[in-house]
Amino acid sequence: MYCYRNKKIVQAYLVHHIIEIKQDYSKRIDTGNLIYLTNSNHQRIHELYNKDKQTKDQTQRLLQSLLLKFKQEYCSNFNRTLNDGIGGFKKF
Repeated sequence: MYCYRNKKIVQAYLVHHIIEIKQDYSKRIDTGNLIYLTNSNHQRIHELYNKDKQTKDQTQRLLQSLLLKFKQEYCSNFNRTLNDGIGGFKKF
């Protein structure tokens, strides 16, 4: 999968639970709670989570908004590409 890095979309290898499993076990497989991150960003996120509750809450809200933005911008463009038959994809 991919994530944002320096205003670019780059390949990511880790899936991060925005709301941690220990915080809400029911969100463990909720795709709206999962975000792909690079290793370095994943470490930074956990440093922020461990700082204090306010920072953790702010970071979680930021990650949720980034995930929504990514889905709106990237996924809608990808679906449009599929529908238009552009980029090697063909209409069905």
